[in-house]
Amino acid sequence: MEKKTKKKGPMPVHVVRRGGVSASIWMRITQTGLLYYDMSFSRSWKAASTDKEGYSRNFFPQNAIALTEVIEEASAWITEKTTINTDGQATKDAA
Repeated sequence: MEKKTKKKGPMPVHVVRRGGVSASIWMRITQTGLLYYDMSFSRSWKAASTDKEGYSRNFFPQNAIALTEVIEEASAWITEKTTINTDGQATKDAA
């Protein structure tokens, strides 16, 4: 059986994980050159009966603590890596 290869595309600049919950941080640049970061969230899953695996953007109440933790850590990472200059533009931290 042939294995499907994952589609290659942009990669997150940083990923925060807590169990099956993760936050992916993306660096974006607008057409006017404004640099900013944003986050996306996912939950990994595996079906017990079929061993099928995947990712979901939906969460359960039992994911609340892990989701809160990845949001807080991802937000702190973005804050640490971002400096706002006098023009109000976010720039990558040189450190």
